[in-house]
Amino acid sequence: MRGMALLLAAWAALLAPPARSAEAAGDAELEFWRQRVDRDPEDFKTPGRLCALYLQAGKERGEDGFFKQAEEAARIALKRNPRYYGGLLLLAGALSAQHRFQAAAAAAGEAAKLEPATPDAYGALGDARMEYGDLEGAAEAYARFERGAHPFERAARRANFAFASGRLRDALRELEKALKIAHEEALPHGPQAWCHVRAAEFERLRGRYEEAQEHCAAALRFVPGDLAALIERSKVNLARGAHAEAVADAQAVVARRAHPELVEFLAEACEAAGLKDEARAAWARAKELYAEAAASDNPHDYRNLARYLAGPGGDPGRAADFARKDLELRKDAYAWDALAWALHRGGKAKEAAEALRHALERLPEDPELLDRAGQILLAAGEAEAGRKLLKRALDLNKHYPGRARIEALLEK
Repeated sequence: MRGMALLLAAWAALLAPPARSAEAAGDAELEFWRQRVDRDPEDFKTPGRLCALYLQAGKERGEDGFFKQAEEAARIALKRNPRYYGGLLLLAGALSAQHRFQAAAAAAGEAAKLEPATPDAYGALGDARMEYGDLEGAAEAYARFERGAHPFERAARRANFAFASGRLRDALRELEKALKIAHEEALPHGPQAWCHVRAAEFERLRGRYEEAQEHCAAALRFVPGDLAALIERSKVNLARGAHAEAVADAQAVVARRAHPELVEFLAEACEAAGLKDEARAAWARAKELYAEAAASDNPHDYRNLARYLAGPGGDPGRAADFARKDLELRKDAYAWDALAWALHRGGKAKEAAEALRHALERLPEDPELLDRAGQILLAAGEAEAGRKLLKRALDLNKHYPGRARIEALLEK
């Protein structure tokens, strides 16, 4: 079961809500392992351990600088032992965390060459390819992965792949399988919480808010205070009109991680709740943070910057620039959607529709994305195709917050 152990360790650092807090991991532990790295120039496992801790710290604290340090630690380990299989997987994780998915795929591919009969590297390879937007390549890697992977791993990755391929209901079915397996085998709480958060997101997209709330509650039982679960619960509450609850969770999240997109969401929640002063303050803070993000040129922020700058009072030209930078790193449907929306907001209807073609090739069942796509095609004069996408958004989520606006568009 080596593959299962490695996967769960990786998820503890990257995907799953961690079992230990950032305070428990702590700067002291990081410093302890940092000091050990230089003691023995032939020791490759210590920098590997340090890499894993950096990955965990980056996720827990929301500080992207840790991911670069994780990459540096992994490269030290691999310099000492170029055939360190676990080191290559850690390097792939560090590169993925920096949104350098093509480089991550290369590292995972090298690991697969070292141990072609072990599934872990194929899972990491499939993940990187899927994030980059290469679904065909991801499917090929996942096929190799499934030959020896644990059933929980297979179901969890199938869920992500199904959603990326535009099959939301299939994604939910696979998550249900993963959760059933996790419960029966008493797997660690982190991966189970991650599955519940992902299921909550998928149920929210379908407008099944009660089911989404149940998944959020389950995730928080497994990992109390988990940020991903709090963020999702806030989104669910905002969508169902429970504005006070949405604001409370958003405030708790921002108090721990003041990323620009999270502060922006808090502003939206406050606005919906009628808290004008709080909304005004949050919008001002979000604007400051987005300005800092634009100046820092962090790949993590490219897509959010593109979306934010394409909004009311923004700068569609700069939004398109950031969307193109994001496209250099990943070419999934959301990357093309960001570029198409920026072009649309800049009055470039035909160019927007052309960019959208790439997103339409494998459009996830996300009503917000379908809504934007429909608006873009309508503006480009492709009424039939645009109306079809708008209807699809309403069919997917009967309680979609933009329903009245879409219905008004469809009546024209």
